[in-house]
Amino acid sequence: SPAVRMIHELLKKGAKVRAYDPVAIRSAKEIFDSKVTLYDKIEPALSGSDAAVIATAWPEFAQWDWSSLGNQMHRPVILDGRNTLAEVPLPENFIYQPVGSHPPP
Repeated sequence: SPAVRMIHELLKKGAKVRAYDPVAIRSAKEIFDSKVTLYDKIEPALSGSDAAVIATAWPEFAQWDWSSLGNQMHRPVILDGRNTLAEVPLPENFIYQPVGSHPPP
């Protein structure tokens, strides 16, 4: 998975990675051991974070209350590798960077 490679690169560069993936949480625990904190809910994963990286085009991402999530983040920055939020109106204080080539579903 591209997300696994990305997480490994972030860890090499000294990033503290917290991940949300309720589908792959078991396999992620095996891959990353204790190097990555894994969550089955998005709120604790983003709380206090400097950025969110979206590596999966799940439609639910577009339904989240980004205003509330942004208030929980240290810096409301989103790197969207799948352009999942390209059509979602985000609060003005967000820094949003679509970096993927896939359009939203």
